[in-house]
Amino acid sequence: MSDFTIRELTDTTRERLELALRACGLPLTLRHSSFHLEGSGAWHNAYRVTVPQHARPFIVRIRKAEAYGHPQLYADNAADWHAEYVSTSLYYMQANRALENICPAMFLYNVSEDITCTIETHMGTRLDLATLSEKTARSYGRQIGSMMCNMHQKKTHIPGSGEIAWDGANLYGVSPRDGNSLTKKIEQAYNENILLALKEQAPPFDHDLATEKLDRAQNMRDVDEPVVLINRDVTPENLTVQRDGRVGIIDPYPYLGNGTRFAAWFIHCYRFLLPAYADTPRYRQNHYDRHSHTLAMIADGFEHGYIRGNEALARHIRAERWLWTLEQAYDDMERLNRSSISEAAARKHGDRKVVQRRMKRALRVLETLDF
Repeated sequence: MSDFTIRELTDTTRERLELALRACGLPLTLRHSSFHLEGSGAWHNAYRVTVPQHARPFIVRIRKAEAYGHPQLYADNAADWHAEYVSTSLYYMQANRALENICPAMFLYNVSEDITCTIETHMGTRLDLATLSEKTARSYGRQIGSMMCNMHQKKTHIPGSGEIAWDGANLYGVSPRDGNSLTKKIEQAYNENILLALKEQAPPFDHDLATEKLDRAQNMRDVDEPVVLINRDVTPENLTVQRDGRVGIIDPYPYLGNGTRFAAWFIHCYRFLLPAYADTPRYRQNHYDRHSHTLAMIADGFEHGYIRGNEALARHIRAERWLWTLEQAYDDMERLNRSSISEAAARKHGDRKVVQRRMKRALRVLETLDF
């Protein structure tokens, strides 16, 4: 590529970044040395921008024209983009109230035909599992657990539950907020049917013991536990190390749900899912299998930060971890029962051998995890 073409591309990027800054209320003029490409994800290109007017750098994410081979058109996606960015802003604000500066203090966004983008405080370097000591891993986990515990004490004002949507003026959960006994009975029946299907179609496991544990886990659930704002994606890819050595959280997936259940999800991810998905194309480059001990130390710290010595809560979270594992085993069995695994599914979940290994591992956890 010629120097002229490189310069032309750089000028175009600078112009787009300046447009993003203006759209978000920061009319700054950039030099070529003021920015560089920080990363390119599926949905956004992310640029690190440094200007004299701001003491700290910030990250500008500009929505791509295409994602996974499909165009991202404003007319088709504006409401979804608003929901994503407004809920992210709300999550950052509540997280920082729960534990100061664990998330970006500044978050701006724009959704328009001209440009769709976000701007947020730069939160440091990406977390490197290979360099973490046990002590630091536990400390980071404890900080996240403490923040989440504080957040989960607060009911959300957003109506509904589940995935978050935008009606043009406000956020709402797409599922009704219903914690009545009928809902609980429906969920119990669903879990029992999952377990029966596993008994009939999965490799042998102690079904009687699993049935006993399922009854215990379902009886421990509190239908009156409030719906709260949670983050479904606190994987290591979305953690940073800040300048003061503390952990940072970026790129959340806000969701409305049960706080205890999603505290259990965090531990389930770090102790089971991430190592178990290490052989899939989606996660292979992260080498989570090599770092399974470090991931477990993060989960250990998270438990201490979230539970704070409450043994009843600890048992409840272990029960929810068991239920997450039950769902994982069933989902993998369903994948194996299909005549073939699509290329997209294989990239995300692995080929048949990977899925078989993960399902067998999940069945062992159903037998051994006590609560």
